[in-house]
Amino acid sequence: MSGRVLTAGLLLSALALAHYPFVRYNTRTAPFQPVPVKFDLNALPNKTVRYFLSEQGPTQLLPGDSLASIHSQIRLAAEVWDEVETSDLRIAFGGQRPAGTPSSQPSIDVVFEDLPPGVLAQTMQASVEDDLGTSGRGFVALTRSVVILPGNMTNLPSPCPCPSWSEAFFGTLVHEFGHALGLQHSFASSAMSTSVTRATTRARPLAADDIAGVSALYPTRGFAANFGTITGRVTAGSAGIGYASVMAMAPSGAVVGTVTNPDGTYRLEGVPAGQYLMYVHPLPPAQFGESFPGGFYPSLDADRRQIDFPGFFDTIFFPATRDPNAAAPVPVRAGASIDGVNFNVTRRNSVTLHSIQTFSFPAQVAMRPGFLNTTGGRNFLVLFGSGIVTNNQLTAGLRVAAVGSSASVSGLRSYAPDARFAQVDFSFHPFASEGGNHLVFS
Repeated sequence: MSGRVLTAGLLLSALALAHYPFVRYNTRTAPFQPVPVKFDLNALPNKTVRYFLSEQGPTQLLPGDSLASIHSQIRLAAEVWDEVETSDLRIAFGGQRPAGTPSSQPSIDVVFEDLPPGVLAQTMQASVEDDLGTSGRGFVALTRSVVILPGNMTNLPSPCPCPSWSEAFFGTLVHEFGHALGLQHSFASSAMSTSVTRATTRARPLAADDIAGVSALYPTRGFAANFGTITGRVTAGSAGIGYASVMAMAPSGAVVGTVTNPDGTYRLEGVPAGQYLMYVHPLPPAQFGESFPGGFYPSLDADRRQIDFPGFFDTIFFPATRDPNAAAPVPVRAGASIDGVNFNVTRRNSVTLHSIQTFSFPAQVAMRPGFLNTTGGRNFLVLFGSGIVTNNQLTAGLRVAAVGSSASVSGLRSYAPDARFAQVDFSFHPFASEGGNHLVFS
């Protein structure tokens, strides 16, 4: 049985994306209504959550780095989320204070502490009003988040060392602030993806799905009228599949996604008007240091019990095909809901093809995420990830296809300088324009 995974191969400098919030449930059985965990705008002066920097900085810094530089990057990362126009939540610097100082208002603390091996940063929802939405607000109020950065900046996991001015450090800060506001991991190269497949940059720190995610949590008055909604259910036979990642993909643009409830139902908000290919895929297996697939924080039911992962399945495109070229487009209109976009999937025991990274080589220097220049002479990406290579050979039956109108795959081979990697060659269609192509690996 061959697997299929959709990932964001960055061609021509664009992204594929997804968002997922932290949720709890106030029932034990279906129907499940997700209760998001988020800041209460009514409890915040001017709808503004303030973040505070710990007075105790890192114990060790990289050569040439400084605490002032680290603080400046933290402020810039917070401003990225503050500037989302379709989100009603504002974020502002509150000053410095000793770590753990009680606050009279909901807040975010940024502290520097020792972290487990292999962990670059962590964020904790340290305090919530755990009423499961029974207050009538429709959400669980988050009152304090803690962003934990390493106390020793000289001993960090790959891809570091990460001085404060590096892309990796800045991307991590943006990612952790997203967690602090209530967003979970995503799995298609957005700011909220883990560092393995994150493909945002300092110049473009948020992607469409990150914006949809924070806007759905803290919507402005006009948000619903300007974006579409898609609803449906994912099942295996008659059983609902929870934690399934449902994506709406513009063939030559962004992806907006969500994750299913325990009964397989989903509601995908914040989708810009247009034509979309819909697909569903399982969370990737847990990686080193993760206790749950995709590094996800599992949801809790009404008894505060963890809702278990239901297992893996084959990726399919709507209505019921494994071939994206045979998928039926779903039209989305602003202010309207498209209902009944359902999927019935086939279970499988494991997923071996996942967590794929792309590299390109402008000026013969490796860059991640990968991008291609239509006028350049190095029209290939190098791939690394689980299931790409087996025993220093391309995995038998591996296939790569591009979805979109700008590029097509012209070859797939082992990467000559290092057999642990694969090389995929591309040709460009006449009059190819800048934008994203999505890569399907199977």
